[in-house]
Amino acid sequence: RRVILPLHDSLNHASNAKTTIQYSATTKTWTLISQDIYQKGQEVYINYGETRGNLDMMLNYGFASSSLQNNNAYYGIKFDITDFIQAAMAVQPQIFTRESLQNIFQRLSRIEQTRRHAKPYQDLALFSIDIVQHPQSKQYIPRTDEWLRVTLHTIDYIGLALGLSDEQASSLPQDVVMAMLVGRLDELYRCMDRLKEQRRKRRLVQNKDDTTTCEEEEEAVELWENQIETLLEAEKMAIEKITGAFF
Repeated sequence: RRVILPLHDSLNHASNAKTTIQYSATTKTWTLISQDIYQKGQEVYINYGETRGNLDMMLNYGFASSSLQNNNAYYGIKFDITDFIQAAMAVQPQIFTRESLQNIFQRLSRIEQTRRHAKPYQDLALFSIDIVQHPQSKQYIPRTDEWLRVTLHTIDYIGLALGLSDEQASSLPQDVVMAMLVGRLDELYRCMDRLKEQRRKRRLVQNKDDTTTCEEEEEAVELWENQIETLLEAEKMAIEKITGAFF
């Protein structure tokens, strides 16, 4: 259940903010409580969600955060069915083909479409991976969501039925996840190159154009370009925490 609190809803996000809001049924009032120390006149921050992914933050609040600023870049990295299928084919190209994976692709497509229509912002893709630190080793590891774990378990059995050895099948889930992350990393590099090229072309046209560009419109374009660039760069840095240890 959600409510609109005009003053509370105007507060900005900070990942390290230790601020909560409490409701008193006795006084029927809301109280903002912070464990942080603020000086008089300082801005008070709240946390929009420690484990909310950058894409989620971008779509709901209009901004993305650098991985150097907070942990949002390490959560909710989205993958669709094509990402999964391509990763499986890259790991075991002799076993997994589009034909051998056609049935699972169709079934997952139906599930993805159902979820996308039900929650268009929260479920842009079927699978999600978080980049988290192992509590003992402190190394960064991928943590898959439930749907991806189930699908990896299913494809494990498919691999065995198609001729994989027990050893190959046991390593298949980790190998597919790593292939998904490596594939995304390559995609991010290409997206960032395209973004830079589009920015270069746009500025070149502006310099040649004699007409005056609307300043507000130009600022809006720059703002979104910067946010998209932050989103891509943060996701790239988060994935490199893992892939850098393997390659």
